[in-house]
Amino acid sequence: MEPRAGIEPATCPLRVGCSTTEPPRRSGKSTLWFMELSAILCNHVETPNGLLYISGGGIDRVTVPAGALAPWPINVAIAVQVKVPWDLTNRDHLLIIRLQDIDGQDVLLPTGPDTFGPFRAEMSFQVGRPEGLVPGEWQVINLGFNMPMLPIPRLGSYLFSCEIDGEELERARFKVNQAS
Repeated sequence: MEPRAGIEPATCPLRVGCSTTEPPRRSGKSTLWFMELSAILCNHVETPNGLLYISGGGIDRVTVPAGALAPWPINVAIAVQVKVPWDLTNRDHLLIIRLQDIDGQDVLLPTGPDTFGPFRAEMSFQVGRPEGLVPGEWQVINLGFNMPMLPIPRLGSYLFSCEIDGEELERARFKVNQAS
């Protein structure tokens, strides 16, 4: 991997916490090279006082009961930490998390008795510059998304794609198996 914008390959944000061997897709027009996002799948997450409280962190596979029929309701959460550089503070940003299959296609979930739609979680955020923050200093925001009873339509590999302002920064991969 070649360095991007002065970042050494070993510390490149594209690899931080990456759950797949394939890097997130980039448009090449990114203004977010220095914004970093780390994501971890877990059983439950809370963010009181801006801190991450993770229960059952590090999920990479979920087993559904033998004989149960699809869609399988799973309990999963995603803990997200965004590191915002000084020059991107005091601006509105949009975080979008999508559920996709291993090929990067949106997974359609039931939205009604006979309707389906892609899973998408959105959150707008802005990180300020508190007094005393030195130019060049990072600000960190921790976010949690709990998805109880998320209906998974088929067995196999999935990923949560995390993007900020239209740029994918991270993928968190997991596999759904059925008990034998």
